[in-house]
Amino acid sequence: MWRLIAAVLMLCCALLRPALAEDTSIYLPEYVSGQPQVMIVFDNSGSMETRDQAGSRTRLGVAKQVIGRLIQNNPNVNFALTVFNANVASLYCSLDWYGRCIPGSTYAVEDRNNGGRVIQAFGSGSKQSIASRQQLQSTLAGLQAQTSTPLCETMYEVYRYLAGTRVLYGNQRASSDIPNADGSARSGDGNYISPLRQCENIYVVYVTDGLPQWDTTANNAVKSLTGSACGFYDAVDPINSDRIRRVENCLPTLTAFMKERDLSDRLTGEQHAYTFTIGFTTEQQLLEDAAQPPDVVDQGYFTAQNEDELTEAFTTIVTSILGLSPEQKSVSTTTTADGFQNGEYIYQPFFQPRPSERWVGNLKKYRFQHSASGDFWDRQSTSSAVESGGAGGLLRARFARGQGYVFDRRLRTVYTDLSGGGKGLPLLADINGNRVSLSDEARRDLDGTTYDMDNVIDWLLGADITGERATVANDNVRPWLMGDILHSAPMAINYACAGCSNGIRTLVFAATNEGMLHAFDGDSGQELWAFWPSAMADIAVYRMLNLPPLYHDPSGVAFSQGQRYGLDGSLARYTLPDGRGGFKTILAFGMRRGGFGYYALDITDPESPSLAWQISPDRKAGKGFVPGQSWSTPAPALVPGDRGSRKVFVMGAGYDTGKDGAGLGSNDTRGKGVFIVEADTGTLIRVLTAGKLQDSVPSDVLMVDSDGDGASDRLFFGDTGGNVWMGVLQDSDVSRWELQQVASLGRHENGSPASDRRFFNRPYLWRTTLDNQAIDVLVIGSGNRASPQSVITDDRLYLLNVTRLLSGEHAVSDVITPSELALVSVSGASTTPRSRSDRGWQVLFENPGQKILSPSNVLSDVLFYTSYVPRKTLSICEPSAGETYLHGLTLRGGKTTTVVRTSSTLLGQYIQETPRVIVRDEASYLAGVDADNMVSVVKDVTPDGEAVPLDEKGGVRTSWAVFPAYWYRE
Repeated sequence: MWRLIAAVLMLCCALLRPALAEDTSIYLPEYVSGQPQVMIVFDNSGSMETRDQAGSRTRLGVAKQVIGRLIQNNPNVNFALTVFNANVASLYCSLDWYGRCIPGSTYAVEDRNNGGRVIQAFGSGSKQSIASRQQLQSTLAGLQAQTSTPLCETMYEVYRYLAGTRVLYGNQRASSDIPNADGSARSGDGNYISPLRQCENIYVVYVTDGLPQWDTTANNAVKSLTGSACGFYDAVDPINSDRIRRVENCLPTLTAFMKERDLSDRLTGEQHAYTFTIGFTTEQQLLEDAAQPPDVVDQGYFTAQNEDELTEAFTTIVTSILGLSPEQKSVSTTTTADGFQNGEYIYQPFFQPRPSERWVGNLKKYRFQHSASGDFWDRQSTSSAVESGGAGGLLRARFARGQGYVFDRRLRTVYTDLSGGGKGLPLLADINGNRVSLSDEARRDLDGTTYDMDNVIDWLLGADITGERATVANDNVRPWLMGDILHSAPMAINYACAGCSNGIRTLVFAATNEGMLHAFDGDSGQELWAFWPSAMADIAVYRMLNLPPLYHDPSGVAFSQGQRYGLDGSLARYTLPDGRGGFKTILAFGMRRGGFGYYALDITDPESPSLAWQISPDRKAGKGFVPGQSWSTPAPALVPGDRGSRKVFVMGAGYDTGKDGAGLGSNDTRGKGVFIVEADTGTLIRVLTAGKLQDSVPSDVLMVDSDGDGASDRLFFGDTGGNVWMGVLQDSDVSRWELQQVASLGRHENGSPASDRRFFNRPYLWRTTLDNQAIDVLVIGSGNRASPQSVITDDRLYLLNVTRLLSGEHAVSDVITPSELALVSVSGASTTPRSRSDRGWQVLFENPGQKILSPSNVLSDVLFYTSYVPRKTLSICEPSAGETYLHGLTLRGGKTTTVVRTSSTLLGQYIQETPRVIVRDEASYLAGVDADNMVSVVKDVTPDGEAVPLDEKGGVRTSWAVFPAYWYRE
């Protein structure tokens, strides 16, 4: 308990730390809320004493057990509980002259113990306390089946509680009704204390086993409140409980009102209540009509006949509540053995944004299929929640023991580079915490608790050190063990395997912001091993304690970032000769926002990785040269060398965090150049830089073989000052390699904020034809990835004619400027004289702040790219998600003119990556993911001589299909 209190106090202090610009800001509202609040309305009527066919358990006992497990298994949800009052009626009849009841004149008056009462209120904090959860379990266990079924009346009392109005039915319990109403739900003046919180909704889960009975006293109040009529539904006859009759019931009218109306005019934004209903051994139209889930949730009404079905219903409801806005990133595929086609499986990373909790992630596997009806993604499950299924679900399930989860260090193979020497990677479980180095800030944060570094190691391996599962019996494993995969793209690699199907074994590698590189078996989804670099020590402390971290640049300066970044960079591999007649595979990756260095693992043996090399952030690359954050994905390449070709990785020298924010950029002090290192050893071959290069280089580098000899002799990249550069590597003497400026398209032209264009993406070389003549077009788009919501810059897509530079002319005769580029509108067709397009084109956008945040792709000689449009929400309760558009562009040329034709379609909310090209036997495709859990496919079906995949309305032709959510086996 003291550990938890200390961590909470530290979190309160840490929230005062300032955070710099991050592209994660679009995923969260300005207002930071708490846990989702779920009100369970529990049927404690007499019929719940009915026993199952075996006679061993009552419905009440089954429901208690299911709901008890639900509360245990979801510590990230704040639960409250409402039950029915005794709800009895007095029977009266008309009397004859002698004072006897006239037959058939009996009637009931509902005059006692109407409605229901809140027996456990929501807590006042943003997170439900352990004591509150324990009290809830105790209250649930003591419930008895002893009431009628006042469905509408009870929901009307729930509404009054949420709205903070006067207590009504909550004061009408019978003396035999246990327990009492929760006194903390009301104030001294007789009104409820509303649990509504700014920008938050409430979710009501209503479970009942029977038709309503004596459930009419709230009808007039509901009709007055809503201004709407009510329907008639089956109900138990108030006189003869063996008969069913149609009775007016306002429950659906009330739940619709609670969904559609703002329940509080005192709070900023809108607060609604959404209702899920479960018929336990009953099916009725009333419950189906009363279900009012959020619009993005497909199902609100469930039926269940037994414990398993009731468990499934509750699990589906809570999963949908927790997973209302899962975010996805790019797809990853394998290639066939010949390297010319993609395999049949696609691997999809996920991340779940959260305002105050650590972000979580997952990796899921989908299958591409082809049939006579067309190409589609085959649905395997309806769940799209991040914390459901996939490799992450399998990872936690590894600790399952009987009815619980038991932590055991030996159940995971996690390597680290905390080695005593050599390339061997010891197991993290064998490392003493004293061997781990922390920064002074992280050490102070950890020392402020009763935890030590050994606790942190156990936490990394899966132990619930901070008590997230404290109320769950037989469970000391963290609720979710996989961190978010935010900017990193997974990589699937095929290995030869004599005993495997088709002779191939696939491993899927994924880096997460928990600071681990995971290796998953591509068939089973099980984690084979993970690698935890010692450079991630600080982030492990911050993640465990749920604190905003402090980072250090190479000069030792500390700065804060709100999101807890670990291994955030994408992966690159290189298979090269091992010098003994065989081959070895090197996997290299940076940290992006998580740090300033690079790691490379030798993964030749998929069961036993070793450390190939490491580039530390303080490594000296030349006098006065300091690397920036390692955003750039290493590019594997062959380059000229003294003894033939040299096998290298090439990466931008890094991002200077001084450029964070949307203000006018200035000259940087870090990351101004390109690193070229030996692929197998990490030995620095050359830092390419230039005197005019004044801006950092976070982007990936494009390697080009201009003369077709198999070795890259050119490289291209952009910098954060809006400049485009070409590296000339044609000579085997590395001292003669040089950088030449190709274009100046940003702030150095006129110094205005509107021209502060920044390049964060790898350029794309589009080799096409104009008027039957070959042309090389370098495609690059500008956009400030560190501040995507900025609207002050006039960003553009550039198509630079670099034909001469790749045809033997080494030197750049003059630098391209915006005024020399032909203007193209983002919509429709533009015609320009050939003389105006010799230098290239620039595509203008229609919306303020519209920008390019991902690289381009070409399919069927059509250029595809995405643009992001920031949209500022009017409510602090909603994230400023923005929208991503998918564009298709073609070049057509005649002897005197060039026609540029473009088309666009909305891809989804948030930042979406440009779809990737997938090559299959039957066709080529573009595959990507939008914010609505859909996969877009652009088919290669263009007619001869016309490579524009447009539909009749001029939009990009797309086909949509829901994709599966669970890792599965055939």
